[in-house]
Amino acid sequence: MKEKKAPGKPKFISVVLTAEANHRLSDVARKAGRSRQLEAMLRIHDHLNKFPEMNGDNREIIKMTENSER
Repeated sequence: MKEKKAPGKPKFISVVLTAEANHRLSDVARKAGRSRQLEAMLRIHDHLNKFPEMNGDNREIIKMTENSER
């Protein structure tokens, strides 16, 4: 199966993580021998391939990130 290539140049984004998600990202990146940036990129791509659409109630996640900004 051929892999689809995304058109255009790569895009850089910033994301807000809870303290727990930040810690988990650091741990899994270290264990895999990858940078946090590469680990996040790989995980986002994997998630988007597995779940092309995300429906449901995301208020809990949004609330966690809002509380961590205070």
